[in-house]
Amino acid sequence: MRAGERSNDDGGKKVWHQAGAEVEVISHVDPDGHVTRQECYVEGALVVWERGKPVTTGTVQGGGRGSGIAPAQGLVQDVDPSVVVVEEALSMLKAAPPGDRYLDHFRAELEAAAEGLADDELSSTVTTMGKVRKASPEELDALYGPKPNSKTLLLGALAAGAVVALGVVALLLLRR
Repeated sequence: MRAGERSNDDGGKKVWHQAGAEVEVISHVDPDGHVTRQECYVEGALVVWERGKPVTTGTVQGGGRGSGIAPAQGLVQDVDPSVVVVEEALSMLKAAPPGDRYLDHFRAELEAAAEGLADDELSSTVTTMGKVRKASPEELDALYGPKPNSKTLLLGALAAGAVVALGVVALLLLRR
């Protein structure tokens, strides 16, 4: 993995790591040496961690990616972060040897984000033409039917209880 850095006018710096033609990590560091933002570009997908904000994901439209010097053109942010994209970036970061403070930091942040996203996202993703993506509420309704409300759940539980009670009564009457 290649690495480099460039100083900013404010005393901070950008540190970039590149692995192959399709993977790049950019770390923004403030003048005190604290990481404030990290971006990972993996084959057209993007994951961004920023201090004090939730992780975001997106795609780079029209080819290209961030260069470490200038951001990519045509970044489209996902409405909700994608656990699949976070896991792709995390997989790349786990393949890098430990010991680089910027990559280690990003790996730890993405592990925490992936854990928080996994339960939510896996229950609401769809696969279209081999790509896993977040499903809209309408798509989820079409696939699984509308989400039941609390009244429907209560009525279902009462009906199931009534069926069990009738079964018990029937068994008692048959035993006589």
